[in-house]
Amino acid sequence: MNKNSRDDLNRLVGTLGVDMKALDVLDRQCREMKALDYVGVYFNNIFFTVETVDAACDEKDILFREDTCLIVRRPDADLLKVAKIVRDNGLDIPSSHFLNLLPEPGFPLETIFATHETILDMAALVGLKRVTTHVGGIAVPQAAHAKRRPTPAEELVAKTISYAEYTVRVRELYGKDRVLPDSIASYRHLCAEAAKRGI
Repeated sequence: MNKNSRDDLNRLVGTLGVDMKALDVLDRQCREMKALDYVGVYFNNIFFTVETVDAACDEKDILFREDTCLIVRRPDADLLKVAKIVRDNGLDIPSSHFLNLLPEPGFPLETIFATHETILDMAALVGLKRVTTHVGGIAVPQAAHAKRRPTPAEELVAKTISYAEYTVRVRELYGKDRVLPDSIASYRHLCAEAAKRGI
């Protein structure tokens, strides 16, 4: 292991969520983290907001559609506000969680690439050096595209299946034999695009 990797492992980073209606809370949390010798913040939702399905938002800002909500791109101005609060408190944002690695079942792999590039542009805007993903993370299957109802997502909401059963069903819908090769192809594209942006 090289020295830079060892140094990275010695960095104490805490996980936070972003609530734009409570930036004073984020500011306080960052001050408290700094006082506890944290050096950075790992965000689990810096790239997006969750909106109602009838929210008035620009179509180009919708990263993912789900039956019960829209996953919407966080505005650049909001991203920059969050980054400023963190950095004004002497903390870094080394990484943040990425959204789905793979598209919704039934869609070609390439349909996810534009979304990946949008999120990478956002990561570059606030100076992230890394993003994290779930290997095989598949977008939520929607009822509108389903060949069979209820969808795994509908069953999960109705609590007729567990989350473990949900993930199995989604993989079956996607095609279990496609998940690994498509994940590898998606990572190749993601890493190439990330490198162009210094991530």
